[in-house]
Amino acid sequence: AEVASGEYQVEAKGLRCGLRNKVVVNPKPPRPEKPKVDKLNPSCTAPKGLVRLLNRDNNATYQLIKNGLILPFNSDEASVDSGNYSLVATRGICTNDEWVYIAARPFIPGLAKAQVSQPNCTVATGTIALSETQSNVKYYLSQNDEVKYTTDNTDFTGVIAGSYQLVARHLQGQQCTTLSPNPVIVDPQPLVPNVPVLSVTHPNCTERNGYVTVSNKQSLVTYTIVQGSNTVATANSDGVFTGIAPGDY
Repeated sequence: AEVASGEYQVEAKGLRCGLRNKVVVNPKPPRPEKPKVDKLNPSCTAPKGLVRLLNRDNNATYQLIKNGLILPFNSDEASVDSGNYSLVATRGICTNDEWVYIAARPFIPGLAKAQVSQPNCTVATGTIALSETQSNVKYYLSQNDEVKYTTDNTDFTGVIAGSYQLVARHLQGQQCTTLSPNPVIVDPQPLVPNVPVLSVTHPNCTERNGYVTVSNKQSLVTYTIVQGSNTVATANSDGVFTGIAPGDY
């Protein structure tokens, strides 16, 4: 028979004789409260999730179990990988549990390799070619957290001189980003000298050779007169060629 806790007498009676014996039914053991659980799933910056117990019973012990494997849970929270977990509270012979699911970490894009073609004498801007790109990922060049150029798995073209950070952003889920550890640098275009403006003084009755003056001389620029593949003369510091024989240069 089902009886409440307490002390009872069990009596056995025959036709003439009877016997009694005492029996004690203990109180129902206390069952721990069902664990209340809070969780944090992995994120772009946190590779693991977090399981947190909100209603610890100081008379109970707790275990975190995944696929039969008991994991450490000595405080009120634990850092865990993705998966299904059971947080079990035990008090004496009684248990109570709560299930919690930790989602997988969102996709973290890999960073493409960047090859820079620098500006040259005829092209004023640079080109950055990407390799080892990934699908569903968009790539940016940023300066001071401001997006300057964007592309889908192709090249950045027309990039002016400067230092950039290459950013890869996944287009789904939490849209995690990966930043290049080193800057991508596009150099300034090399100095392209202006077309020389020339004044020619021809030979005369007293001078058998002429001289040529560069009237728009620029600093850091050297000027030469050539004939075919041969250098005939180099201008002096004033931009003047002297002793130039008659001819087509």
